[in-house]
Amino acid sequence: MFPTADYMVCSIECSLVQKEAIRQELRLAMQERFHYHYAVAGLPFILWNIPFYQENHYTCSSYVARVLEEYGVCHWEKHFSLVTPKDFMEKFGRKRIFEGSLRELVEMSVQEETVCAVEKIA
Repeated sequence: MFPTADYMVCSIECSLVQKEAIRQELRLAMQERFHYHYAVAGLPFILWNIPFYQENHYTCSSYVARVLEEYGVCHWEKHFSLVTPKDFMEKFGRKRIFEGSLRELVEMSVQEETVCAVEKIA
């Protein structure tokens, strides 16, 4: 929806079991993506530091925070609904592997997939 917005991708250590479980969770979420909604009503609660959760309503950072905590990859000192991009930057910003627009990330991913496909053929 916002291809020119700035994004940051960080590396987070996890086990292969955790990685596969999260991958399955994300596949299922993608299949059911129209059941998820942006947590507009929860935004003021973040400012007031009051946990707020409506079923299947998330901000981007609260969804990722919930998934990572649910699978034991990391622990937050607050309710997942209060986790913001700043929290990710503070916790994982040193392990930054990409920063730029979503369009750049997609283009980079497509190029890497093409290179990997060529390497597998060769």
